[in-house]
Amino acid sequence: MKKASTLLLGAALIFCFSAAQSQIINQCFDSWTHQAAGGFYPVAYDDPNLGPGNNGWLTLNITSSSILGSSPVSVFKDSTTPSPFSPCHYSARILTVPLTHTTNGYVGKYLPDTIIGLLAAGQGVLTPTPKLIFGYPFGSRITQLNFYYQYTPVGTDTALAEVVMKSHYGHSLGGGIKTILTAANSWTQGVVNINYDSATGAVDTIDVIFSSSGWHKPQAGSQLWIDNVSTTPTSVSDLFVTPNSVDVYPNPASSEINFSIAGNPGKQYLLEIYDITGKKINSYPVNNNFATINTSTYAPSLYIYRLCDQNGEQLNIGKFSVMK
Repeated sequence: MKKASTLLLGAALIFCFSAAQSQIINQCFDSWTHQAAGGFYPVAYDDPNLGPGNNGWLTLNITSSSILGSSPVSVFKDSTTPSPFSPCHYSARILTVPLTHTTNGYVGKYLPDTIIGLLAAGQGVLTPTPKLIFGYPFGSRITQLNFYYQYTPVGTDTALAEVVMKSHYGHSLGGGIKTILTAANSWTQGVVNINYDSATGAVDTIDVIFSSSGWHKPQAGSQLWIDNVSTTPTSVSDLFVTPNSVDVYPNPASSEINFSIAGNPGKQYLLEIYDITGKKINSYPVNNNFATINTSTYAPSLYIYRLCDQNGEQLNIGKFSVMK
């Protein structure tokens, strides 16, 4: 299995920028582009990408091309009958498939594994050089990404939804992840809560990634249906106060991570650690403005820390990642 960090934690991606937008494109998955069988494509497929070269939803269906190795089609246009979401009529079904060696040679550097089912904001490009372009223009901060899903995993597989909000220069301003742990045979609402590490910085790009398998031991055959994607807007200017500077290292961490707090020696502090879904992991006392946390049991992911005083008042908030 190929070792790679998750897309959320900074895999080398290529971004496309244009006039900022503030809505999810093709959120009902009612617009699809059809590729007929023949030529470089031995099988016909549909893509919710609004046409070649346009921002929309990126799938790996383009890898069914003989140019890219004839990997199996992995995203399908499914009807929702009766539709639980007016005016949505279709959904996107994501199937986990093994990529061929040739396909992985072209696009593997963008992906966390060679067995994958992926639907992401962006587009796929064949010429002049095959590449995957993740993200599309988005002009506002949001607190949540909302969607509906059904899930049929193979074995103990899990699915996930990830969001990263970025600035024009590609800096991550915030993000969130939801892991789908169990099967869902009827439409179920999913929510990705977005955490930001700063009150400043204009959002320019949104990355949205749905995967029918988690990044750890994905299982071919797992299926995830997605429909009715929307966002919840917010103003977060009052969520961040940072009078105390915190130096966090090494970041990314592996077995441990250090927190060094500037100023006010001898003051009592508490570090609270949350996963990217907002679940509290643990609390740690800070002694003499310094704390070391053992991260050997932490799963590879993005984490949020809150520095609080002895009264529980937030003094600083930020993020760190764990990579193994």
